[in-house]
Amino acid sequence: MAADVKEMYHILHLTDCDKPAIRFLWRDSPDEEPSMYQFERTVFGEVSVPSRANYTMRQNADKNGEDLPLGVKALYKHLYMDDGLPSTDSHKEAIEMRKQMSELLRHGGFCLHKWLTNDPDILATIPEQDRSLRFLELSEGKLQRDRTLGVIWDSQEDILQFTRLNGNPGTTKRKILSQAFSVSDP
Repeated sequence: MAADVKEMYHILHLTDCDKPAIRFLWRDSPDEEPSMYQFERTVFGEVSVPSRANYTMRQNADKNGEDLPLGVKALYKHLYMDDGLPSTDSHKEAIEMRKQMSELLRHGGFCLHKWLTNDPDILATIPEQDRSLRFLELSEGKLQRDRTLGVIWDSQEDILQFTRLNGNPGTTKRKILSQAFSVSDP
């Protein structure tokens, strides 16, 4: 299975003492004096946001996960940044894990969506609005490939693949690093 935490960064509110650090100026025309604004929530690109979001989700799991052990386990073991790749050998456990993960994150104001699975029984338990749009793009009866955490998941064959490096990797350190990081850049 695979899922995405919807708008993870925008869920976190800034504390009052942190808001002045995220100020910006805005004006509608060059003739006006700019007005000063500040964000109420975290913004994409702020360096500390990924770790704060993951910390918040884990705190939520510790606080609200007593009755949701599979959800807590999946959150700690199978969630990286805003992507989840929970897996198990049992259909029954997979269905329960998905339900518990969704419920657990909902307690903290987060929403798991864009669920992918290659199992029709599990897919039947996922509300349509929470499914990945990839299920609507079936071609020749085959499931589409999807990119998760910089890796391509072929859900039809249930294999993970890396993309090939494009072009000449170059001879400078910058070009070599750019090629290397392009493989796993989520």
